[in-house]
Amino acid sequence: MGKIKDITGQQFGRLVAMEPTDERYDGRVVWLCRCDCGGKSSVCSSSLVKGTTRSCGCLLREASAKKAKDITGQRFGRLVAVEPTSERRNENVVWLCHCECGNRCNVPVTSLINGNTCSCGCLRVDVSKMNMDAHVGRVEGTQLSRLQKKGFGSSSTGVRGVSFRKDTGTYVARITLKRKTVYLGSFPTLEEAAKARVVAETELFDPILEKYGMKREE
Repeated sequence: MGKIKDITGQQFGRLVAMEPTDERYDGRVVWLCRCDCGGKSSVCSSSLVKGTTRSCGCLLREASAKKAKDITGQRFGRLVAVEPTSERRNENVVWLCHCECGNRCNVPVTSLINGNTCSCGCLRVDVSKMNMDAHVGRVEGTQLSRLQKKGFGSSSTGVRGVSFRKDTGTYVARITLKRKTVYLGSFPTLEEAAKARVVAETELFDPILEKYGMKREE
């Protein structure tokens, strides 16, 4: 192997050769270089001399940023582009965006332009709620329409969830949620059993219905 040409301290574009490394590329010495931007990189001596590599990569990033399409203030679904960030995803500029719901998020410019991202994520949640009825309204392990409709759980007593036991002469109240039946108690009168059932519906059914903007029928 021939003698290494000393280029220590020489400037090549934005790069300054600091010291040779033990690494070789196609038989050429690889030099550790310092970039004007403050970064460091290892570059083959031939790439330095021929001018093939002139920075640690910052030149390319800056050129990419200058060529980046200015979409400031443009709307993409629920998102409005605020400003470009220093972040890159697959060489694409990532933009800071403001969503109609009040949230902010970072989105690659291609995702905005192609329509792949139209919100901070709130749109997906809203669409899910809107399509809930089309999907039988089953959420959280239960069917909302069954919680909502009056008369759910028909019974010979005329009161949902309440049955009469002939052997004891009492009225038994139960309630079912998420395929689990809860025993509410045994009562001497239908009115007391019915009241226990209503209380249980209020405690168990109403919070779920309210969460999805629904309520039980009167």
